[in-house]
Amino acid sequence: MFNLGAKEDIMRWLKEEDLEVNEISVPSQAPVEWVINAATMGPLKVSISIQKPKGRSERYVCSLGVMVAEEHKQKLSKLSEKERVSMTSELLRNLILLCPSCIVIFQPDLNRVESIMVTKIIYKERLTQSELTDAIRLLTNSYSMIVSYFSVKLGVSQEGGHTVMHM
Repeated sequence: MFNLGAKEDIMRWLKEEDLEVNEISVPSQAPVEWVINAATMGPLKVSISIQKPKGRSERYVCSLGVMVAEEHKQKLSKLSEKERVSMTSELLRNLILLCPSCIVIFQPDLNRVESIMVTKIIYKERLTQSELTDAIRLLTNSYSMIVSYFSVKLGVSQEGGHTVMHM
């Protein structure tokens, strides 16, 4: 369960799950106390950020950012507004079904998607190794869903451009 060394526990738990773990330096004016990046190993490399917001002692934020490929944005722009919004709404629905407690944000909006953020909040009373690794799995699966969704709906680039991680 939670103790005073939450950051150290989180780093240890992530390493025990065979994730690459790096603490990111945070400017003093940033709205977070600390940030840890965790990345899966193997053929599917997914990077997830775990943050401790300033002044929010009760929560930890696990986030995944995905940047939509230029080719996919171009193909989306050729669809009618109704088709675009229908397609991105379907993806939004699928992500919410995968993780009902996640916060999913399409930026700037469902009609012109450039990036997708998926966030899972863990409250301190639930901070355990199991809860953290479940959040990491959910976000990793979210990444797989996003990338495969765009690839299936809009095709895979011949030039190697694809929808990718961003932090």
